Amino acid sequence: MVVLDNVSSASQILPLVPARPHHRIVVTSRHVLASIPGRHIGLSELSLSSSAQVLERTLRIARPEDSRVTDASEHAERIGDLCGGLPLALQIVAAILRTEPHRPLADVVKELEDTRSRLDGLAYEDVDALGNPMAVRAAFALSYRRLSPADARAFPLLAQAPGPDFSLETAGVLLDAAPARTRQVVRRLVGAHLLVGRTSERWMMHDLIRLYAQEKAEEPQHSDEATESLERILRHLHRTSKEADLRIRWRDGAAESERFASSSDVWDWFDAEHHTLVAAVATAYRAGLDGLCVNLAVSMVGYFEHRARADWRGVFEAAEKAASRISDPGLDVEVLANIGALYGVAHQHEQALSYISRAIRIIEGLGGHPSEASVLNVAARALMELGRPQEALHTFELAMAVVRKEGDKHGEGMLLHNIAGLFVRNGAPEHALEPLQRDLVICRELGDRAGEGTTLNTLGNVYFELHRYEEAAAAFRKSLVVAREFRDVVLEGHCLKNLANACAELARFDEAFALYEEALELQRAYGDRFQEGDTLMNLGFTHRQLNQHAQAVDCFREAIDAFEEAGVQGYAHTARATLHETLTDTPGHTP
Repeated sequence: MVVLDNVSSASQILPLVPARPHHRIVVTSRHVLASIPGRHIGLSELSLSSSAQVLERTLRIARPEDSRVTDASEHAERIGDLCGGLPLALQIVAAILRTEPHRPLADVVKELEDTRSRLDGLAYEDVDALGNPMAVRAAFALSYRRLSPADARAFPLLAQAPGPDFSLETAGVLLDAAPARTRQVVRRLVGAHLLVGRTSERWMMHDLIRLYAQEKAEEPQHSDEATESLERILRHLHRTSKEADLRIRWRDGAAESERFASSSDVWDWFDAEHHTLVAAVATAYRAGLDGLCVNLAVSMVGYFEHRARADWRGVFEAAEKAASRISDPGLDVEVLANIGALYGVAHQHEQALSYISRAIRIIEGLGGHPSEASVLNVAARALMELGRPQEALHTFELAMAVVRKEGDKHGEGMLLHNIAGLFVRNGAPEHALEPLQRDLVICRELGDRAGEGTTLNTLGNVYFELHRYEEAAAAFRKSLVVAREFRDVVLEGHCLKNLANACAELARFDEAFALYEEALELQRAYGDRFQEGDTLMNLGFTHRQLNQHAQAVDCFREAIDAFEEAGVQGYAHTARATLHETLTDTPGHTP
């Protein structure tokens, strides 16, 4: 058997292949060497548990009584995470710990968590059994030195990509290169094991390799171009997300999107780039690009409204700080209003009202603002949800005066819709029909198909409250068609649950249970724990209606967990009371 270690190219192998046809050669390389025939075995990073086992075994061999890994297994796994499961990095940490037998693992974790010095911490002043330097940076430098000039230029530029991975389009923007050339560069970096392909169209850098690439980007020969590359990708992401957001809100007669032919295209792009966009906001803030940070955050609002993503808070925390550095009161209004609106979507209405009240005070100081009507609308909705109907109605009326003065028919329809909701909450659903019918007329006049779908769902709720269950079911079915047409998963979940309720009232229980399960599957898929809890409560009530108390109890218990995770303690308290009541009424159960 011939073993060829650390081969850099096929040309190094061929002269050493035995002449006889039957032979065994084992080749190790930092490169893929795809042109060489034979079996290729790729080695992936170690898992967290395997990383901890490597540390445990290595330390025990040196000192059998060394129990640091056993005593602090969570810190051992965290070290594995910070090393990215890289065997060399783990060997270095183990060597350091052998040298310092009294050093706690928590101290190593603290040192490695600082990304600015992590590569410094992953170095040991010695060589391994094969004579190789025990330093992660040195190992990466060996691969980097073997790159062509073009690929050596590309490597630090690709490290500017925000987020855990990047698309071919993002790589092209970073490199300022055409798709074909970009793919060639990416392929060569994958071959050098400096990039990893996650899918056929997305790639990532190992965390430690990214740190090394970012160090290269700070070197004088790369720094200016790296800065330009970063700003270029952030501006590209803002332009694209703004176009996507406009497509979400598109109505007949509006300009067509050049990039997004349908709402499906928008959701596909947003879902694929979600983590990239979140990271881009933080990156823009750290880079001092405050206007870009705010604009990126605002362009994601439509996505956050339709997808239950908890990370919107981090996005707008950065945006609020960036806006404060700009010192533009008008911009502060926009950021505060969006935060308030998103808290409303999250059913955290006290927080929503707090932020919206701040925005209103700034508007009053300015003597007006282009977003005044929408800010008042969000305030009124929060007041309505907090059980303050008179204040809510007054605030809706103030907003209506603004939109009618501006001739804003879309805003008028939105307010009519919300005023109808106020009537329903106040126990007067019969008064909600007229404003909803007027809202439907406006939606159809404006070609607002998405708005029509939302209004049909609310109209179904009104018919349900009026015990007109067949009409309610018909409205929910029409709304469901629109929700699926626009891939609005939040509205789709509402429609499925509401239609299930209507079917239960019509004694179509098999259909109702199937719809509840479909709604739960959807809500769990997109992570909306609040709506999941609400659907579980409705499912529980239907089980209780059929004297299926055990199933009802299970639903209410799951709903409590869902509401608590969603951070809506009032709903969790109501679910507990319902569970207690159900257990009290259940034979053989003690609450």
